[in-house]
Amino acid sequence: MRRNTTFRSKCNFDVILLGDTAVGKSSLIARLLDSTSSELKEPTATVGTECAVKTILLPDAYIRLNICDTSGQKR
Repeated sequence: MRRNTTFRSKCNFDVILLGDTAVGKSSLIARLLDSTSSELKEPTATVGTECAVKTILLPDAYIRLNICDTSGQKR
């Protein structure tokens, strides 16, 4: 008896967003994490680094994005 299994490749990516202050890095991540919301939220400054995980399921792949949002302020 043949077993019906689907092979999905697993890919992990580390994404770090860098850029100047107030260019929309945090807004881009918020939109990626909650693509169903059309409501615009008041942006707030990122303090330090904030990280999140986004999982994307495709027919032949399982993709995990480890996303880090940095503050745009110079040290």
